[in-house]
Amino acid sequence: EADYTRNIGTDMMVYDYLIFITPEGNISSEPLVPSWFLRVYSNDDVGAAYVNGDKVFEGNFVTSDWIDISDRLSTTEENTIRFTNWNSYGSAVWRFALRRNNSIVWEDSGRQDGAAGDRIIYDKTLTITSAGDLVTPSQ
Repeated sequence: EADYTRNIGTDMMVYDYLIFITPEGNISSEPLVPSWFLRVYSNDDVGAAYVNGDKVFEGNFVTSDWIDISDRLSTTEENTIRFTNWNSYGSAVWRFALRRNNSIVWEDSGRQDGAAGDRIIYDKTLTITSAGDLVTPSQ
């Protein structure tokens, strides 16, 4: 159990906990409009992420920070999140993640030894609906 308080003096405490009030007047620990983040881990050779067709990250053996993609998502249309890994030669390694607020809701990783070079080894597209639901290719 986390302690969300800290003592700032002999008689005062500060509570570090954020709550949200729904339109119905209920208390929720989740915001009404979710925040979405993606992450590309150190990929061999090049990992990339796209939101609705726009590249938001590309890196060669580089791990991104959590990238906030909330402002790029539509609330009236479906959104696509695409992850790719390009390999020039030898083994290919990939790892990607998607987070909603503070929870990782999707993660995928893998390795392919002796992969043929100069091509995309991994290509997966996820959908976030206008209602904010995640749809993965396996669904």
